[in-house]
Amino acid sequence: MPTRRRLLVAFVACVAFGFVGVYMVWRPTAITWENFDRIRVGMTLEQVEAILGGPERDDGDGQWEFDVLFDQHVAVMGADGVPGKAGPLWDSPAHKWAADQVIIRLWFDPEGRVTAGHAAPVRRLPVRLIDRLRRWLSM
Repeated sequence: MPTRRRLLVAFVACVAFGFVGVYMVWRPTAITWENFDRIRVGMTLEQVEAILGGPERDDGDGQWEFDVLFDQHVAVMGADGVPGKAGPLWDSPAHKWAADQVIIRLWFDPEGRVTAGHAAPVRRLPVRLIDRLRRWLSM
């Protein structure tokens, strides 16, 4: 293979790996404050998953903790039993979606419709590069 062709193949491979790397680092997520605001009481789980980009999951890297100003930035919805820090709804199982800036918890009735929701700001704890690579490669 001529040198020129080898250089072209190497260049194309580097660009492809570069795009994959950039995508893995800056993956877009649908788990946002704006999308939480679009969710309404009475929506089905399928409608919520369409807004939040799929089933419950954690789109961020590493562990998170609630932001220091947690109580000042909480968003809630639902007329009956709005989740607080205590009470039967808060203690009941909820569907949870998390990203690097927000965690969204939603409660559903037996028919699969949203009864209440809660969103709070979070921040990610620092993650070592080797741990991030292991997570991306599912190791």
